[in-house]
Amino acid sequence: MGSGMDVRELEDRIKKIEEAIISLNESVRINIEAISLLAEVLERQMRQMKRNKGTVAEGEAETLYV
Repeated sequence: MGSGMDVRELEDRIKKIEEAIISLNESVRINIEAISLLAEVLERQMRQMKRNKGTVAEGEAETLYV
């Protein structure tokens, strides 16, 4: 080949790129799952805060249970 690379080298590079894409896809999937879990926690905390809004004295610390 004019570029100095043979077919085997190109195949190896393609294989490495495919593996990198698979790894990135897995990382993205894990991050989406983590974000979804965090969103659930925040929703629960917001509901808890709304329930406690009228019952907690102003400035008093409150504990939010997940």
